[in-house]
Amino acid sequence: MAYPNLKAEIARSGLTYSEILERGKKDGRLDCTISTLSLKINGKAEFTLNESMALKEIIGSNLPLNELFESEPEA
Repeated sequence: MAYPNLKAEIARSGLTYSEILERGKKDGRLDCTISTLSLKINGKAEFTLNESMALKEIIGSNLPLNELFESEPEA
């Protein structure tokens, strides 16, 4: 249950996971390891609402949260 729209928006932002976390840790809204962030982006762990909103802001996405975090259908 990965998030294809989120992955695309991260790619469009040009930010690495390290850069995303660096920005998120500045204000404490996205404080985790790169491994944990990867697990969350790939649907293996859950984002909190605050983390989701912080990530959306950090990557500069204009998509609504429900579209940004829309999961791909499971086979």
